[in-house]
Amino acid sequence: MKREIKGNVFIGWNIKNDLANEVKAQLKAYGYNAIVGGKDNDELEHGVSATIISQMKKCSGAIMLFSPRVVDGLCSDCEKTEKKSMLSGNMLYELGFLTGSKKIDRVLTVFIDNAEKLAPSDIKGCWDYEVLETKTVDGKVVKRDLQEVASDIVKVFLAEQKDSLIKNKMEMITDISNLRAILMGHTKNAILYENELATVVMLFCQSAYMLDDIPNSEKVLNDLLHSENQIRNENLLIAISSSFDYFDACRALTKDEYDNMYLPRREYKKLLNNLTEYIEETEERLERATKAHNEAVERAKTEKGVEIPEIDPFYYLFLAVAYDYISFINMMFYANTPKEDLDEDVIIFREQSAKKSIEYSQIYREINPALNSQLCSLYESYTYRNLALFYRAMERFDDANEYFEKSIKSRRELYMYFKKRDLNQSVFDQINMEYHLALIDNIFDVDEDEKSRRRRELKNYVEDVSEASYNRQYLVDKISKILKQIKN
Repeated sequence: MKREIKGNVFIGWNIKNDLANEVKAQLKAYGYNAIVGGKDNDELEHGVSATIISQMKKCSGAIMLFSPRVVDGLCSDCEKTEKKSMLSGNMLYELGFLTGSKKIDRVLTVFIDNAEKLAPSDIKGCWDYEVLETKTVDGKVVKRDLQEVASDIVKVFLAEQKDSLIKNKMEMITDISNLRAILMGHTKNAILYENELATVVMLFCQSAYMLDDIPNSEKVLNDLLHSENQIRNENLLIAISSSFDYFDACRALTKDEYDNMYLPRREYKKLLNNLTEYIEETEERLERATKAHNEAVERAKTEKGVEIPEIDPFYYLFLAVAYDYISFINMMFYANTPKEDLDEDVIIFREQSAKKSIEYSQIYREINPALNSQLCSLYESYTYRNLALFYRAMERFDDANEYFEKSIKSRRELYMYFKKRDLNQSVFDQINMEYHLALIDNIFDVDEDEKSRRRRELKNYVEDVSEASYNRQYLVDKISKILKQIKN
């Protein structure tokens, strides 16, 4: 199975250019694009130049191969010329640059053949690994195969290359400034691998929508797409492209003669074709990854040392969001279309698209509930509501009420989560608004006790919003109108 490129890894070397190239080849098998510092030939050492600096900035990880360098020096006692061992000054400079600009667990210092004894004490705290190019066999010291040495180094490096996005995804959405800084910074000095950056783009898109910052956010993504650092990761490309489509969908919404919002046919067809293409491509890659994973699991039952490839969680996140986008544009395009004017295949497609979004979202949640639950609740709340509105239009009222209740439950979970935390106020206002608007979706279909409870909750919300400094008057009017209908 072909490995997708996860990101760039810089390989610094002196003397051991053949080892650097072998490490590069082995990293490629694991999905990393390695850049061997300097010229890729048999020169003894590369110098620190603008090219080297540029190469290091493009990489999110690094492996520094330090070999003892023998030079002529003067004996301090007799002042005669003698051979001395030392480390490359250029590589020490590069190591300092890398450890100061990258994540510390992504810069591996490799000391070859006792080179560690020559290292200055200042770098003893770095992540390092000692490897010998010889071994003892039957009492004799023999040279190890190049592939074997490189394999040891690569295994140590890969063991630490885990997903560094270890913060709650919903909380990341609330900090659009940090998301923007990560994306803009990648064009100048890569910190995250591209497969990690793909998730950041998905979060950034949602944050841009919730904070009404689409024009500025679109420019950030456009700069990232056309930066000098060529994007090699398919997930990142598809995340950027789908974000542009979602932004286009939001811009394309139009009011009809009755002041109802809808999505024009031309824009709908274009967006549907794009999103369908992304989904089909991603589902194919997910199917291949799942097959490779399952086959490896089966082999591991009877064989030792079988490598079991992981399934990238991004697949599930993207498919949940992309199907949610389709659910959204379906709703806005068919919003005012009578039931009798819909073909059966359209009805099936609308229902299945929404349910696919929910299915993938729930898988993504289970991968890491602590980090993913709130984000999944957000997307599920949107899709539940879209599905409920669809069922209502199809006169499937029991199904509509079931999914309205699911939407309310998801939004209430988000509302309570944010209410207990000191997070972005603008995002909380949006969550707060969406939760209370959800309460009126099916308010006339609930029993009297529930109707009275919601009425009290909505009345309190209207009073709070009316007193607030931000402009929510249109919400006040909408909810107040419903409250009057209930009262009457």
